[in-house]
Amino acid sequence: MVKKFLNFVLFSLIFSNLEVGRAQATVSTSQATQEENAVRTFSQKVISLLKTSSSLPQKITDFQTLLQNCFDIQAMGRSVLGPHWNQYPDAEKSRYLGLFLKDIGVCYFNLLKKYYNQEENPVTIEKSQILKQEPKTAHVWASIARANGQKVSLKFLFIRGKMMEVFVENVYLMNAKKEEYRSLWRKVTAAHPEKTNQHLTLFLNKLEELIQQRPIAAS
Repeated sequence: MVKKFLNFVLFSLIFSNLEVGRAQATVSTSQATQEENAVRTFSQKVISLLKTSSSLPQKITDFQTLLQNCFDIQAMGRSVLGPHWNQYPDAEKSRYLGLFLKDIGVCYFNLLKKYYNQEENPVTIEKSQILKQEPKTAHVWASIARANGQKVSLKFLFIRGKMMEVFVENVYLMNAKKEEYRSLWRKVTAAHPEKTNQHLTLFLNKLEELIQQRPIAAS
């Protein structure tokens, strides 16, 4: 009887583990499909935007709106700024996020325009993977087939259903922004050590000047 009971317990545990595994796999597949659809939608909108006859300034504005709708701009901006974010009052945070959106709008526009500007080069979803369930984090790998037969690799990072980064040919734009912004902060504070209560404003003024000087890829 004891042996039968132990066999029954063992069978129950194995069966329950299988059921949990199936449930987790179902969740992962469903989540991955959601992220893949988001990549397809974003890619189609980028291609459509670049094909319009709108002026370059209007395309940039429309592209920034697209990023704002698809990406978690606040989380990205907070991550780039690092510990300085906590020093910002709400009004300064709002100004900073507006400048950050403009900046990554131009940078992503320039980067993606190299590859998204031809109708015969659709974006192909290669695979997707759930990295962890809480917070829900996923990668979607995709590619663009170029006219010469080569593929351009893309990787989209999602956290809580929102895009947090697009890696184009393994270029990690957010890391570059972290280094650039924090270097700018150090320069501002070193140049005006006595104006500690003005560092935030001085930094944002310099950032705005920097963004205005960024070149934009011609249509």
